[in-house]
Amino acid sequence: MKKEAIKIEKVINKWFVELGSNLKNIKGDPEIVSYIRSGFMVFNRYNSASLFLIGNGYKLPASALLRIQSELCIKMLWCFHGTTNYQEVKGNFNRWAKSSANKSIKLCKDFLESNKITNKSKEWFRDQIERLEKKLKDIPEITKEMPHITGKGKLFDQVSDVFDDNVVAPMYSQFSSAVHIDTSVLSQSIERKGDSLIYKGDLDYKLEDLIYHCLSLAWMFVKIWYTFYKLDCSQIDKEYFSLVPKAGGN
Repeated sequence: MKKEAIKIEKVINKWFVELGSNLKNIKGDPEIVSYIRSGFMVFNRYNSASLFLIGNGYKLPASALLRIQSELCIKMLWCFHGTTNYQEVKGNFNRWAKSSANKSIKLCKDFLESNKITNKSKEWFRDQIERLEKKLKDIPEITKEMPHITGKGKLFDQVSDVFDDNVVAPMYSQFSSAVHIDTSVLSQSIERKGDSLIYKGDLDYKLEDLIYHCLSLAWMFVKIWYTFYKLDCSQIDKEYFSLVPKAGGN
């Protein structure tokens, strides 16, 4: 499996290099182009970090990064899905920005309701609210918020036709516990050997499965812009399906 992992990492790196080269030449709305380039770099860092952790056997932290990647992938895909119009994409990014700002404002206000935080902390939260409210003023008032990720008619539903079996959804669900550690994670990371308990600090995910998840996420993420800009992605598809255990995802 080590040879396969090295091969997969090389293919992913090649995809990112090729996409990076293509992104240098794209033109259009400067704000959207900036989001595309930034999103590409952020995802690339997370994917590289995931592969590094997997290579060193850190399965639970790698799973947390995969969960973050799956969320970024589905949100970016939603912004570009079903359109080649920059204004429509910009509207979707505005919806994303509005939902994120309102969520952050609510969190800050919830903290301000506590009597246990210091005046310095309260001042920080007030500053954050002011900054976010200014940001909201730059978004047209009629703009709706981005839909929730899960639920009928929400993000996953709206883009479920893009990839076979919507392979991002199982990752998003499976790895949520790696981000939001709960008692089930604590229990699963304990192994009993005879009368002894071994505290592993990790879960029994198969390393090869995690590597294929990295591959699938990278493939989907790269294809968002190959599709949007109508670039030839036949070689990417060929390389992807030659590596995954079963065609259509893992």
